[in-house]
Amino acid sequence: MRTPRQERSRASTERVLAAVLDLAAEGSLDAVTVGAVASRAGVSVGAIYGRFGDKTALVLAAQERFLATVSLAVGSRVVQALAPEAGAEGAEGRGDAARRVVRVVITAAVDAFAQHEALIRAFSAGARTHPELEKRAEAAASQVFAEVLTATGPFHDRIEHPDPATALDVLYRMLFATLERRVESATFISGLPIEWSRLADELVDLAIAYLRVREDGTP
Repeated sequence: MRTPRQERSRASTERVLAAVLDLAAEGSLDAVTVGAVASRAGVSVGAIYGRFGDKTALVLAAQERFLATVSLAVGSRVVQALAPEAGAEGAEGRGDAARRVVRVVITAAVDAFAQHEALIRAFSAGARTHPELEKRAEAAASQVFAEVLTATGPFHDRIEHPDPATALDVLYRMLFATLERRVESATFISGLPIEWSRLADELVDLAIAYLRVREDGTP
């Protein structure tokens, strides 16, 4: 994608990327044609080809923007939970703080999938024929994981699992695999429906038990 140089050009680029995401969420990536995007964004077909080259590059650019937005939202909630004024290092105790951070990380991820359920479903379906979509999504998820590990480092001593690094890695894989399947169907695997909020609560309880987060008052 060529980088726009003028403010008006940047604004039109934002409209184009937003149009791609809207069309994908409303239907699927099959609904994202250059003509439909041009009509939705109020630009010419030629302008889109001139900026992005082809539909594949256009979709990849929109996905990159979407992933960056979601990653920032999740990361911001984790950072806020760790801020001194949030009590992460305060009177609530390190064990309680560690549990709260686990809850924030998981609910932030669940909320992101719930909020963008249709769009994530569209990109996941598209990844079956466009592997680059899956590759970029996994790269973004890996980056978020690295940031979460760094941000939550001060609380790793509250994890009593014998191999905390592996436990956190497995937990993160399980979390995203579960959320991806929930996007596909609310009754995935068991056939029983589960709401996003209930799923978040159960995943938090599971994570705390699996990691064996040490309670306050224990050495």
